[in-house]
Amino acid sequence: MKREFQSLIQFTLLRMFTIVFILSSCKSEDTKPLRIHPLSQLNRTYETEADDYIHRSKIEFYLVDGIQDTAEQEAKIDSFVCVNLTSDYANFDTYRIYFYKKSKNTNFEAIAADSRRWERDSEANDRIYDYHWMNGKLLSITKWSKGIQIEYRYKLLCSPN
Repeated sequence: MKREFQSLIQFTLLRMFTIVFILSSCKSEDTKPLRIHPLSQLNRTYETEADDYIHRSKIEFYLVDGIQDTAEQEAKIDSFVCVNLTSDYANFDTYRIYFYKKSKNTNFEAIAADSRRWERDSEANDRIYDYHWMNGKLLSITKWSKGIQIEYRYKLLCSPN
């Protein structure tokens, strides 16, 4: 009787470990790693003059693959911004970084085919974050969903303000 009970316990434990392994394997296949790709061909640096003042602006664009809209991934994007923030960002009156999720309409092929159309169409559907500095101070971080601003933040760990 004792031996049968031990065998039952061993079988149950083996079954539990097998189920946990299968479930964890399925989850890892569904969850793609977060990857951020520069869209350097869209980056712009420009100057506009108004009332004898030259306003300097810079905008950077990135494509995000594997976005799941979790706090962990938001922290990874913040960390990416901190690590990749150009050293001269404070030299611009306006400095922005835009992130777009990769989709069937927002990808390298669509951008290469018609970047103006892509930018116009993707604003409504695939923009997920923008980071905005004015005169070296973080103004805001905006989270987007389907063209609607759903969250504002005003702090970034690496930003001095």
